[in-house]
Amino acid sequence: MRKFLDEIIEEEFGKLFRIVKNRIQEELENGIRNASAGITAYITQGQKQEVSQNAFQFIQCEKCKRYHFEDEKHVCNVLRGNRDAESN
Repeated sequence: MRKFLDEIIEEEFGKLFRIVKNRIQEELENGIRNASAGITAYITQGQKQEVSQNAFQFIQCEKCKRYHFEDEKHVCNVLRGNRDAESN
């Protein structure tokens, strides 16, 4: 009887995890699609026109040359392990 209950519980948890995984995947795909559309609209409208949505602002780290969002804390690859570097 215990083995039967364990199989049912395992099956139900499997269903739950598949549902959660699919939901997260859908949300991630929608977020990527929306971000891509926003970037495309910003690029095609030109920088001189005002965009109704917030545009992504990237900054290049002078030390490691990697890009990051303007308002994102950046941990520089050059300084990794030594200290956090915030480049703004």
